[in-house]
Amino acid sequence: MTSPEATENSGAAAKPSEVMPRREVVWVSIDQLELDPANPRLADGLENAKQPQLLEMLAREYELTELGQSLADNGYFSEEPLVVVPAPTASRWRVVEGNRRLAALKLLDDPNGAPKAHRKRWDELSKNRKHIVRDAPILVYERREDVIPYLGFRHITGVLEWKPYQKARYITQLVELASHTFHKLRARLAARPLPSANIMLPTRSCGRLVTHFSSTPPMPKIPSVFCAELCPIRIFETFFL
Repeated sequence: MTSPEATENSGAAAKPSEVMPRREVVWVSIDQLELDPANPRLADGLENAKQPQLLEMLAREYELTELGQSLADNGYFSEEPLVVVPAPTASRWRVVEGNRRLAALKLLDDPNGAPKAHRKRWDELSKNRKHIVRDAPILVYERREDVIPYLGFRHITGVLEWKPYQKARYITQLVELASHTFHKLRARLAARPLPSANIMLPTRSCGRLVTHFSSTPPMPKIPSVFCAELCPIRIFETFFL
Protein backbone atom coordinates (compact mmCIF):
# COMPACT_ATOMS: atom_id res chain seq x y z
CA MET A 1 0.00 0.00 0.00
CA THR A 2 1.33 3.42 -0.98
CA SER A 3 1.73 5.84 1.91
CA PRO A 4 0.08 9.29 1.79
CA GLU A 5 3.53 10.84 1.83
CA ALA A 6 4.60 8.85 -1.21
CA THR A 7 1.42 9.78 -3.04
CA GLU A 8 1.90 13.45 -2.22
CA ASN A 9 5.58 13.43 -3.18
CA SER A 10 4.95 11.63 -6.46
CA GLY A 11 3.34 14.75 -7.87
CA ALA A 12 6.06 17.09 -6.67
CA ALA A 13 8.44 18.66 -9.11
CA ALA A 14 11.71 16.83 -9.44
CA LYS A 15 14.67 18.52 -7.84
CA PRO A 16 17.56 19.55 -10.07
CA SER A 17 20.01 16.70 -10.36
CA GLU A 18 23.07 18.85 -10.96
CA VAL A 19 24.19 22.44 -10.82
CA MET A 20 25.25 24.15 -14.02
CA PRO A 21 28.97 24.93 -13.91
CA ARG A 22 30.07 28.53 -13.70
CA ARG A 23 32.36 29.30 -16.59
CA GLU A 24 35.08 31.87 -16.17
CA VAL A 25 35.91 34.24 -18.99
CA VAL A 26 39.54 34.03 -20.08
CA TRP A 27 41.41 36.03 -22.71
CA VAL A 28 43.42 34.31 -25.42
CA SER A 29 45.24 35.38 -28.56
CA ILE A 30 43.05 35.49 -31.66
CA ASP A 31 45.75 33.39 -33.33
CA GLN A 32 44.59 30.50 -31.12
CA LEU A 33 41.00 30.78 -32.32
CA GLU A 34 39.52 28.94 -35.30
CA LEU A 35 36.38 29.52 -37.33
CA ASP A 36 33.80 26.75 -37.13
CA PRO A 37 33.27 24.74 -40.35
CA ALA A 38 29.98 23.49 -38.87
CA ASN A 39 28.65 27.03 -38.46
CA PRO A 40 24.99 27.03 -39.60
CA ARG A 41 25.61 30.34 -41.38
CA LEU A 42 27.86 28.57 -43.88
CA ALA A 43 26.73 26.72 -46.97
CA ASP A 44 26.61 22.93 -47.01
CA GLY A 45 29.72 21.12 -48.05
CA LEU A 46 32.23 23.21 -46.10
CA GLU A 47 32.68 20.80 -43.21
CA ASN A 48 36.26 20.11 -44.29
CA ALA A 49 37.10 23.59 -45.53
CA LYS A 50 40.36 25.23 -44.52
CA GLN A 51 40.38 28.34 -42.35
CA PRO A 52 41.24 30.79 -45.19
CA GLN A 53 38.28 29.49 -47.21
CA LEU A 54 35.90 29.91 -44.26
CA LEU A 55 37.18 33.43 -43.62
CA GLU A 56 36.78 34.44 -47.25
CA MET A 57 33.25 33.07 -47.42
CA LEU A 58 32.13 34.86 -44.26
CA ALA A 59 33.60 38.11 -45.58
CA ARG A 60 31.85 37.66 -48.93
CA GLU A 61 28.44 36.43 -47.79
CA TYR A 62 27.93 38.50 -44.63
CA GLU A 63 28.30 42.19 -43.93
CA LEU A 64 31.34 42.16 -41.66
CA THR A 65 32.61 45.70 -42.26
CA GLU A 66 30.16 47.08 -39.66
CA LEU A 67 31.70 44.80 -37.07
CA GLY A 68 35.12 45.72 -38.34
CA GLN A 69 34.36 49.42 -37.94
CA SER A 70 33.08 48.92 -34.39
CA LEU A 71 36.10 46.82 -33.40
CA ALA A 72 38.45 49.33 -34.98
CA ASP A 73 36.81 52.24 -33.14
CA ASN A 74 35.96 50.66 -29.78
CA GLY A 75 38.08 47.55 -29.37
CA TYR A 76 36.51 44.28 -28.27
CA PHE A 77 33.69 44.41 -25.72
CA SER A 78 34.45 42.08 -22.81
CA GLU A 79 30.68 41.70 -22.34
CA GLU A 80 30.57 39.57 -25.53
CA PRO A 81 32.88 36.59 -24.99
CA LEU A 82 33.26 34.08 -27.79
CA VAL A 83 31.97 30.60 -26.99
CA VAL A 84 34.51 27.91 -27.84
CA VAL A 85 35.21 24.19 -27.68
CA PRO A 86 38.64 22.55 -27.94
CA ALA A 87 39.90 22.37 -31.52
CA PRO A 88 41.46 19.17 -32.92
CA THR A 89 44.86 20.87 -32.71
CA ALA A 90 46.26 21.23 -29.20
CA SER A 91 46.18 24.66 -27.53
CA ARG A 92 43.64 25.96 -30.04
CA TRP A 93 39.95 26.70 -29.73
CA ARG A 94 37.10 26.42 -32.20
CA VAL A 95 34.53 29.20 -31.97
CA VAL A 96 30.94 27.90 -32.01
CA GLU A 97 29.36 31.27 -31.19
CA GLY A 98 30.87 34.48 -32.50
CA ASN A 99 32.28 33.49 -35.89
CA ARG A 100 31.43 36.83 -37.50
CA ARG A 101 33.25 38.68 -34.72
CA LEU A 102 36.27 36.41 -35.02
CA ALA A 103 36.30 36.80 -38.80
CA ALA A 104 36.23 40.60 -38.46
CA LEU A 105 39.12 40.48 -35.98
CA LYS A 106 41.18 38.34 -38.33
CA LEU A 107 40.45 40.58 -41.31
CA LEU A 108 41.51 43.66 -39.38
CA ASP A 109 44.80 41.93 -38.66
CA ASP A 110 45.22 40.69 -42.22
CA PRO A 111 43.01 42.34 -44.87
CA ASN A 112 44.48 39.99 -47.49
CA GLY A 113 42.18 37.30 -46.10
CA ALA A 114 39.17 39.12 -47.56
CA PRO A 115 37.90 38.55 -51.10
CA LYS A 116 39.57 40.84 -53.61
CA ALA A 117 36.48 43.01 -54.00
CA HIS A 118 36.40 43.71 -50.24
CA ARG A 119 40.13 44.01 -49.61
CA LYS A 120 40.45 47.77 -50.08
CA ARG A 121 37.81 48.48 -47.43
CA TRP A 122 39.41 46.11 -44.94
CA ASP A 123 42.79 47.65 -45.62
CA GLU A 124 41.36 51.09 -44.78
CA LEU A 125 39.77 49.81 -41.57
CA SER A 126 42.99 48.12 -40.54
CA LYS A 127 45.18 51.16 -41.16
CA ASN A 128 42.81 53.63 -39.46
CA ARG A 129 41.79 51.59 -36.42
CA LYS A 130 42.00 53.26 -33.03
CA HIS A 131 42.32 49.94 -31.18
CA ILE A 132 44.40 46.93 -32.17
CA VAL A 133 42.82 43.78 -30.73
CA ARG A 134 45.26 40.96 -30.13
CA ASP A 135 43.29 38.99 -27.53
CA ALA A 136 39.61 38.13 -27.18
CA PRO A 137 37.52 36.87 -24.24
CA ILE A 138 36.27 33.27 -24.45
CA LEU A 139 33.99 30.92 -22.54
CA VAL A 140 35.17 27.32 -22.80
CA TYR A 141 32.84 24.33 -23.19
CA GLU A 142 34.36 20.87 -23.21
CA ARG A 143 31.94 19.42 -25.77
CA ARG A 144 29.90 20.91 -28.59
CA GLU A 145 26.82 19.12 -27.24
CA ASP A 146 27.05 21.16 -24.05
CA VAL A 147 26.60 24.40 -26.01
CA ILE A 148 23.30 23.36 -27.63
CA PRO A 149 20.98 24.91 -24.98
CA TYR A 150 22.81 28.23 -25.12
CA LEU A 151 22.88 28.37 -28.93
CA GLY A 152 19.17 27.52 -29.04
CA PHE A 153 18.45 30.36 -26.64
CA ARG A 154 20.73 32.77 -28.46
CA HIS A 155 19.49 32.21 -32.00
CA ILE A 156 16.05 30.61 -31.77
CA THR A 157 14.11 31.46 -28.62
CA GLY A 158 15.92 33.99 -26.46
CA VAL A 159 17.57 37.16 -27.72
CA LEU A 160 14.98 39.60 -29.03
CA GLU A 161 16.04 42.43 -31.29
CA TRP A 162 14.73 45.87 -30.36
CA LYS A 163 11.85 47.13 -32.47
CA PRO A 164 12.34 50.41 -34.41
CA TYR A 165 10.60 52.50 -31.75
CA GLN A 166 12.72 50.94 -28.99
CA LYS A 167 15.88 51.64 -30.96
CA ALA A 168 14.72 55.22 -31.46
CA ARG A 169 14.05 55.65 -27.72
CA TYR A 170 17.59 54.53 -26.97
CA ILE A 171 19.00 56.93 -29.56
CA THR A 172 16.89 59.71 -28.03
CA GLN A 173 18.25 58.94 -24.56
CA LEU A 174 21.80 59.15 -25.85
CA VAL A 175 21.12 62.46 -27.55
CA GLU A 176 19.37 64.00 -24.56
CA LEU A 177 21.35 62.54 -21.66
CA ALA A 178 24.82 62.37 -23.14
CA SER A 179 24.66 65.34 -25.51
CA HIS A 180 25.61 63.23 -28.52
CA THR A 181 24.89 64.37 -32.06
CA PHE A 182 23.19 62.06 -34.51
CA HIS A 183 26.25 61.91 -36.75
CA LYS A 184 28.53 60.99 -33.84
CA LEU A 185 26.06 58.35 -32.71
CA ARG A 186 25.99 56.78 -36.14
CA ALA A 187 29.76 56.36 -36.03
CA ARG A 188 29.73 55.23 -32.39
CA LEU A 189 27.03 52.62 -32.92
CA ALA A 190 28.38 51.53 -36.30
CA ALA A 191 24.87 52.07 -37.64
CA ARG A 192 24.26 50.58 -41.05
CA PRO A 193 21.95 51.88 -43.77
CA LEU A 194 18.38 50.70 -43.46
CA PRO A 195 16.50 49.83 -46.64
CA SER A 196 13.35 51.69 -45.64
CA ALA A 197 11.65 52.24 -42.33
CA ASN A 198 9.76 54.75 -40.26
CA ILE A 199 11.38 55.20 -36.88
CA MET A 200 9.07 56.39 -34.16
CA LEU A 201 10.56 59.04 -31.88
CA PRO A 202 9.02 60.48 -28.73
CA THR A 203 7.42 63.85 -29.35
CA ARG A 204 10.04 65.63 -27.25
CA SER A 205 12.67 64.66 -29.81
CA CYS A 206 11.00 66.35 -32.76
CA GLY A 207 12.45 69.74 -31.96
CA ARG A 208 15.93 68.30 -31.57
CA LEU A 209 15.63 66.51 -34.89
CA VAL A 210 14.36 69.51 -36.80
CA THR A 211 17.07 71.69 -35.25
CA HIS A 212 19.69 69.10 -36.14
CA PHE A 213 18.42 68.71 -39.67
CA SER A 214 18.21 72.49 -40.20
CA SER A 215 21.87 72.89 -39.26
CA THR A 216 23.07 70.03 -41.43
CA PRO A 217 23.38 71.14 -45.06
CA PRO A 218 21.94 70.10 -47.35
CA MET A 219 18.78 69.81 -45.30
CA PRO A 220 17.05 66.48 -46.02
CA LYS A 221 13.38 66.18 -46.71
CA ILE A 222 11.37 65.68 -43.54
CA PRO A 223 7.90 64.21 -43.85
CA SER A 224 5.08 65.89 -42.02
CA VAL A 225 5.37 65.57 -38.27
CA PHE A 226 2.21 64.61 -36.48
CA CYS A 227 2.63 65.98 -32.97
CA ALA A 228 0.56 63.45 -31.15
CA GLU A 229 1.87 61.19 -28.42
CA LEU A 230 4.41 59.87 -30.89
CA CYS A 231 5.55 61.33 -34.15
CA PRO A 232 6.68 59.15 -37.03
CA ILE A 233 9.74 60.62 -38.74
CA ARG A 234 11.73 59.07 -41.54
CA ILE A 235 15.14 59.58 -40.02
CA PHE A 236 16.89 56.65 -41.62
CA GLU A 237 17.92 58.87 -44.53
CA THR A 238 19.96 61.10 -42.23
CA PHE A 239 20.87 58.94 -39.27
CA PHE A 240 21.67 55.75 -41.10
CA LEU A 241 22.97 57.00 -44.46
